[in-house]
Amino acid sequence: MIFGSQRSPEQSLRILDRAYDLGIRSVDTAFGYPAPMQPDTYGITNEVLALWGDKTKVKIQTKVLGSLETRASVIADTEHQLKAIGVEQFDICLLHWPGTREGLDQAELRAEHIRGFETLMRDGAIRDWGLSNCPFEDWEDYVALAEHLGVKPPRWAQNRLNPICDDTGLNQAPVPCQAYGIFHYGWLAGRYESGFADEDSRISWVENDWRWGGKKLALDTLDLDYPIARKWVADARASGFVPAVRALSWVLEKPYVLQAVIGVSKPEQLDDFVPQILAG
Repeated sequence: MIFGSQRSPEQSLRILDRAYDLGIRSVDTAFGYPAPMQPDTYGITNEVLALWGDKTKVKIQTKVLGSLETRASVIADTEHQLKAIGVEQFDICLLHWPGTREGLDQAELRAEHIRGFETLMRDGAIRDWGLSNCPFEDWEDYVALAEHLGVKPPRWAQNRLNPICDDTGLNQAPVPCQAYGIFHYGWLAGRYESGFADEDSRISWVENDWRWGGKKLALDTLDLDYPIARKWVADARASGFVPAVRALSWVLEKPYVLQAVIGVSKPEQLDDFVPQILAG
């Protein structure tokens, strides 16, 4: 999410190279990346991915926004991303934050989304589609409507999941699930045990919502999840775990989670947990 914003193209490519060297074979992106998502930076992360060698060696999944109102816009957004990255097919395309649109018939809006994915699958632009950050009741509606329209229903669910944020509905989806937000902005990886976050840390995305003190973010002054995260990290260390390994293991131990999206800001951070997770 930070490729092309908090991390330069060169730094981003080094992260991708290290991830591949360690055995990771799936990449997650979206037209709106990098974060924080702003109109003048839309698509920069995909431009970085375009610079990364032979992309046929990995599976790439992307997202389109649930605010898109027509099948044509779903198709155009996806095709634009394929062209920008330089690939012929996305493994999965997720409808991100499906939600509702004021003044629009929700059944018609969702039918447009579904018909858009139907066309993309038929043309080979995507292999499958799914829903991201979708409440379970909306998921049921999309499944029922897809079946009514004779279209392959969503085959993938993605929601935030970690030891702090556990009630996200993933356990209710009747399809393979993917979790993101595993490290809770780095807190559960033990990045901020000092009580401060440097200004170039991933947590600084949301500076408009949190209190800044000089060049560092004073986490312990905030009415957030930091105290809970700090205790969780301390307990993990006391039990002999590397915090990042414990957080990722906690997620992957869930029977309904097939894979997890992980984010780092430095290549060496991958070495903290990927070898141990892949080893068993």
